[in-house]
Amino acid sequence: MRPPGTLGFRPTYHLHAQSPPDALLPLLNTRLAGRATFAGPHLLLGVDPAVRRPWSPWLHVDIRAEEELAGSLLTCRLSPHPSIWTGVMLAELALLSTVFFAAFFAVGQHVAESPPWAWWVALGALVLAVALWLGAQLGQHLAREQMELLMAELESIVGVEQANQQ
Repeated sequence: MRPPGTLGFRPTYHLHAQSPPDALLPLLNTRLAGRATFAGPHLLLGVDPAVRRPWSPWLHVDIRAEEELAGSLLTCRLSPHPSIWTGVMLAELALLSTVFFAAFFAVGQHVAESPPWAWWVALGALVLAVALWLGAQLGQHLAREQMELLMAELESIVGVEQANQQ
């Protein structure tokens, strides 16, 4: 497995398994009992709680039938715990919205010929958004070994071939 080194927030892999989803899901349920949460053709797998850290990855896997190869396509996304992921995305949304509205307010200040202090708000929010992105990159770097272990464990259970990484 190639280490996830994307510039995005959630490294994504597409894997092909030779077994159909009907055979694959019970196998995963048996082998990952107690470590994974299942909801239909979706599973959420985390690292062992004894070695889990705030930056530890969680593997989200969606399994669907792949008619062309008579097997399964597994879409695997690595991300932090869902509560951390939600917080990061909400913070990014708030910061980028602040940049957007502060920039409009600053343009209005220019038009009204008043001091355009709102540019400082936009700049500050933009700096914080970039810092949050850099923090996500640092978290991916710290969790690289655990990401590789999660993917290797999944691959060993289902006997897959890696199609590509996004």
